[in-house]
Amino acid sequence: MMNPDSAFVWFVDFDGVICTTRANMALGRFDDPVAFGLLGRILRDTDALMVVSSTRRGRADMGTPNNCLDMLARYDLTSRLHPDWRTGDLSSRSREIADWLSRNGHRPYGILDDERCDFTAEQLHRLIHTDMEFGLNPRDVGRARRLAGTGTHIDLAHADRDDAPFQAPRLTISNQAHAALSALDEGDDESARRLLSIIAGHPLAQ
Repeated sequence: MMNPDSAFVWFVDFDGVICTTRANMALGRFDDPVAFGLLGRILRDTDALMVVSSTRRGRADMGTPNNCLDMLARYDLTSRLHPDWRTGDLSSRSREIADWLSRNGHRPYGILDDERCDFTAEQLHRLIHTDMEFGLNPRDVGRARRLAGTGTHIDLAHADRDDAPFQAPRLTISNQAHAALSALDEGDDESARRLLSIIAGHPLAQ
């Protein structure tokens, strides 16, 4: 039985991650079977629990059909929910994640989201940025494994310590460079500048 007090946690957005335009066009519904399957693979491979960071979290209280809990149940993923299964509503995803961590104790975590502009520099280290139309893809699974250390949790906030895994600093720069290029492709110059500034300040870039 996984210990929720120490397990790696993924903060999971829904739209653009596991609910996609692709699925709606093909199936007439937004929950994407392939993306949900890849989320399950990430959770199993990283031995992790998840927390719903999507604004869809509130629809569960209203009993709205096809709410986030219904979707997770459809794909047998409710067992992977942390007991404190959702972030609060603070109108800022970065603050909502920070608030959840302050309530539950800081631990290794990652973020699955199709947005990047609302995250702090530290949170950007832990972001797997997805394609908003297609959601999770197989490459994201590999990136998630590396971010979580495949069971050996890499603390990217202290990745330059002598006792940190040797691949962590390179992984951090690789994630940020990938996100910066994606931001430039999407015309998000502000996010690209922030990410490039972070990379330039990394010890390996000096």
